[in-house]
Amino acid sequence: MSDILKKRIASSFQGLVNEQDFEHLSVTLVMHKAKVRRQTFYDYFLDKYDLLSWFVHESLSELIDSNINYLPWEDIIKLTFFELNANRNFYTKCIREQHEFDMTNALAQHLSLLVLSWAKSGPRKDKTENQALIDVLSLGIGHLATHNLLVNHPLDYEFLTNEAIESLNLTIALFNKANRQMRIKI
Repeated sequence: MSDILKKRIASSFQGLVNEQDFEHLSVTLVMHKAKVRRQTFYDYFLDKYDLLSWFVHESLSELIDSNINYLPWEDIIKLTFFELNANRNFYTKCIREQHEFDMTNALAQHLSLLVLSWAKSGPRKDKTENQALIDVLSLGIGHLATHNLLVNHPLDYEFLTNEAIESLNLTIALFNKANRQMRIKI
């Protein structure tokens, strides 16, 4: 499979979603805009929901997963919230106009990887022990970001970024406190 061709199809898809309703968007229209045979679409994707899922996960992977070892986690959060804000129209339409793909959950999955990366770097490296907390925290931040896309008067993305970072810092402090208490008991 050619990632370049998949990205070309996805770029056409994103442009069309920005121009019209998601519901009325057809595979034929996407492929016409991409200047690729319609049948080629099915070599890569099942339907437009599968394309949406791939596009979102690919975008989040580039923003979050690929930067975990290169950027501080705070910068990754800022970058993610900036990207969601910059593509507000696309993401808002995808959340409002379809219910096959859960954007909040997709964002939470990638944020969990980010949170796990700093949780593993701390004194307690047992992933399973903190997984429920990490999942809930990531889902909460994902909901914060996607909900803001849907409201009539959205908050500034920089404010939301600071809220997310503050929540993560508080969680880190709680992890560290719990770890110190565990060492004292031993």
